Amino acid sequence: MKSVPPASQINVCLLAWLISASASVYPLEYPDPGLIEEVTVVAQKREQNLQETGISITAFRADEINAFGFVNSIDIVAQTPNVNFGDGGEGVANILNIRGVSQNDFSLHQESPVAVYVDGAYLSFNSAQQFQLFDLERVEVLRGPQGILFGRNATGGLIHYISKKPGTEFDASLSAEIGERGLLRVEGAVGGALSSRVSGRLAAVSYGHDDFVSNLGPGGDFRGRKEFGVRGALLIEPSDRTDILLSASHFRSDLPFGFIHRSVGFDDEGRQFLIPADVDFWGTGPGNDAVGFQGPAGAYTANTGTAGFFEAETTSLTAKISYEHESFSLTSVTNFLNFTAPSREDTDLSPRDGLLLDTFQDNDQWSQEFNLQGIKGDAHWLLGAFFMDRNVDLNTAFMSFTPFLDDFAAGLGLTAPGDILAGYGDDVLTISSDWRLKTRTSAVFAQTELGLSETLSATLGLRYSNDDLDYRFDSLEDLGGLELDPASQFWGATNYAATDDDDDWSAKAQFDWTPREHVLGYFGISRGTKGAGFNAPFTGGIVSPFKGEVLTNYELGFKSTLRGGRMAINGSLFHYDYDDYQAFIFEDIAATIANIDASATGLELEMQASLPGAFELSLGAGYLDSKIKQGGELPLAPDWSVNGLLRKGWQIGGDNTIVAQADFTWAGGFYTDSVNNPAGRVGSQHALNARISYEHHDGKWAASLVGRNLTDEENLYSVLPAGTSWAGALYGRPRWISVEFAFNY
Repeated sequence: MKSVPPASQINVCLLAWLISASASVYPLEYPDPGLIEEVTVVAQKREQNLQETGISITAFRADEINAFGFVNSIDIVAQTPNVNFGDGGEGVANILNIRGVSQNDFSLHQESPVAVYVDGAYLSFNSAQQFQLFDLERVEVLRGPQGILFGRNATGGLIHYISKKPGTEFDASLSAEIGERGLLRVEGAVGGALSSRVSGRLAAVSYGHDDFVSNLGPGGDFRGRKEFGVRGALLIEPSDRTDILLSASHFRSDLPFGFIHRSVGFDDEGRQFLIPADVDFWGTGPGNDAVGFQGPAGAYTANTGTAGFFEAETTSLTAKISYEHESFSLTSVTNFLNFTAPSREDTDLSPRDGLLLDTFQDNDQWSQEFNLQGIKGDAHWLLGAFFMDRNVDLNTAFMSFTPFLDDFAAGLGLTAPGDILAGYGDDVLTISSDWRLKTRTSAVFAQTELGLSETLSATLGLRYSNDDLDYRFDSLEDLGGLELDPASQFWGATNYAATDDDDDWSAKAQFDWTPREHVLGYFGISRGTKGAGFNAPFTGGIVSPFKGEVLTNYELGFKSTLRGGRMAINGSLFHYDYDDYQAFIFEDIAATIANIDASATGLELEMQASLPGAFELSLGAGYLDSKIKQGGELPLAPDWSVNGLLRKGWQIGGDNTIVAQADFTWAGGFYTDSVNNPAGRVGSQHALNARISYEHHDGKWAASLVGRNLTDEENLYSVLPAGTSWAGALYGRPRWISVEFAFNY
């Protein structure tokens, strides 16, 4: 009997056959590759050519976002060197990592050291940082501390999503993607002039697909998605010098989620490791955890008893006012943001009634920024001020079913079998926690770029920030709805109140050198900071504060445009001294942040080329060597990451176009926690994607065949050891084939 090739080979062969078939049917021409398109960025609060900006930046234009098939805000990390992402549950906790810098604590009041901006406004809530990408002009990823212009929580860098703005010319677009597992994505936008001085734009997206994790237990399948987003904008131009951009957006998502159970043991040093299927570590059976359970071995099969979910809504209102004078420009950005989300997690990851976590968050934020900038002689100067009021209100209920809790504690050797049942009966122990954090932030900042000669310039920047924190944490423990006195509590309820007045400064000093046209070299030292905060032991424990962290970056980089504008090569080499790094660990099953020192050294290289024969090539690589003072490496920080794309176009009859492309990403292994538990080790990951598009010559319509993760890799995204006898694993998506249709007017 002949062997049947795997589905991945069939899909690759299908794409290759379509290309060759097109070549045989139509007369093909090979257009001149042309120049690499110039990319404009606002990384320094003004429009600049990316190749003339002395910052390590990866930017994606609207056409590149579509070509890569990016539909979610976190998809961009795949094609960005030294950028990684740890998913804490399909969007519940989003852990962005740039050059090893991240916030791994999934307590939902924490802010990330990787700042996220949307249209110039800071988005501080971690759970709100996954959303659908639609009607975008550009995404900018800035690596390294950006504290001068973007604030105290841009220690690792930032990601800026920039929407398309209203224009005076009428335009409309509609696209649809249909694929496996019920995939349906519809996006549309319309815009144009409403009067001589007012333009408008309206865009919306709807996205959904079926669950792709099969659940053998009663909780039901999960990891499907239903999402909707809408954005409206008005551009008012009361005079030739003044622009007023008003925008409003609303996002809604309904995400059933869960993790894959993995049994965990402890070595002689207390480090956690995954138990092999044939090892009876706990005496409860080979491969089992301390409760006697072992989850299915596959990446997309679970056995849980309770349906998990995450239902989020985000509303954002932004007003940007710009005034252009002959000698200066003044910009004001005002934003109001509200985010609400209930969620549920089956914490024991088994079909039993074991441990269950319900969470509700209701958060709002107001921010205001002013910046004044201008040019005086050979100096470009900028002055700014920033204010923010941030209010986080969270409620959790951590429920422990006592029969399961008795087995769990006895399996760990904490109690004798039956002790908990004797003390609490067959009921539910619940620790209910309510906490809020009110943050009032104010900052002033200044930066100047001074020309020292025709080829040399210097940049000096300074920012002072003050945080006024008001924290309240209250929890109580009850049995079957009746509050327990402190002497009878199992997990340990607590009450805590504290305030903190924390201030710090960021600074930057850099030299830029342009020895000839289209070549830039830069060397700089920058100091970035992240604010202090408080732990939230919502599974019981002691509340404690932690200090702010300080990162000092020494960076040497270059940018070059070669071959008459047909190639660009950029690179950077950096070293981080990391003081009081906010390291996330588990202590007695409670999530805790502790300050320790760390360091990192690394580099990035990126290349784009337009080649003869209508080939386009882009490659990126990142290297990182990180160390934590107590030993080990920074979490979510692979040593190497590589990405690339190859695209080729053919002109066919009637000047229509066929474009074929393949893109790939590869990243080395990393740990998901600061302790570097072997159970939290994630191996290397790679994915291959491909797209074939037919584009009509007038640009009014196009059709594409898309394949994501063509080789059907089971990429493990994260597995977090939690100090129990199990860990929750989360895998990337399996192979997905779809077709797209796009229409433009």
